[in-house]
Amino acid sequence: SYFPGGQINTSYLAIWGQRLDPLSSAIGLDWQMTVALITSMLRSENTLSTLSVLYGVGPQLSLAQAVGQQLVPAAGLAFLAMQILFIPCIATIATIRTETKSWGWTIGYVGMRLLTSVGVGALIYQFCRLIGWGV
Repeated sequence: SYFPGGQINTSYLAIWGQRLDPLSSAIGLDWQMTVALITSMLRSENTLSTLSVLYGVGPQLSLAQAVGQQLVPAAGLAFLAMQILFIPCIATIATIRTETKSWGWTIGYVGMRLLTSVGVGALIYQFCRLIGWGV
């Protein structure tokens, strides 16, 4: 989160998150939330630690407060759904590859999970906007 120049906002993670910002803005997410989803591929628990680092959580600011300041409730709900349905961790993907003995099945599974999570997140956010809840 600090490479190459020592600043979070100019790090490699920030660059990836900012490049995906047009897609994530359709779901009401900012680049920090997108980066948290990306790092969750290492371990699902990384989401919380990534968000804590990116939002500068400390004694004066809790993670709940930081996220609450950045997201409307509809986007938060979409993010939760996406996190649950998102691509599993690398170890799970490796196990799928080992058990199926097929890169096709593995890549297909990862693609299906990615499309499903993004689609469900977008549907939830857009539906909430349509009915005027949490936006």
